[in-house]
Amino acid sequence: MTEVCVYHAGQAAIERCEVCGRPLCGQCLWYAADG
Repeated sequence: MTEVCVYHAGQAAIERCEVCGRPLCGQCLWYAADG
């Protein structure tokens, strides 16, 4: 079963947060990379 993003329930998680370990989608990673 694919994990879903904790902030965007309709999006599949593609990575985990390095700090808290929560599953995140590409949109969240884009925001994190920007600062």
